[in-house]
Amino acid sequence: MRLFKCYICKKVIEKKSNHQKYCDKCSKEINRKHVRNWIKNNPNAHKEWKIKNLDRWKQLQKIGQSKYQKKYAKKHNAREYARRTKQRDVKCLNCGSMENLHFHHTNYEKREGITLCKDCHNQIHR
Repeated sequence: MRLFKCYICKKVIEKKSNHQKYCDKCSKEINRKHVRNWIKNNPNAHKEWKIKNLDRWKQLQKIGQSKYQKKYAKKHNAREYARRTKQRDVKCLNCGSMENLHFHHTNYEKREGITLCKDCHNQIHR
């Protein structure tokens, strides 16, 4: 067993390979920052990849959406219900405002809720 100290957080952990310098958590954060900077410096590269690999992009989108829908099925169904209800209710049921409408879920499983303006919705959650 080889132990080493992470260069960033100084946490002592077991070394998985000879070239490892960071713990898993710090390594992921460094990778995220690297990817964000690369996308920021190459704004068209992502778009170009999507154009060249459109079929693969669509496949990845479907995989991501289906995983989300399976993991958060109740939330996904509730979101659809909220969208339809907001289209039906054109004003806040509390104060009558017609701007910045939100949907307040009173019960996710039974898909119950009411349409409220942003201010009334924030008051409920305080």
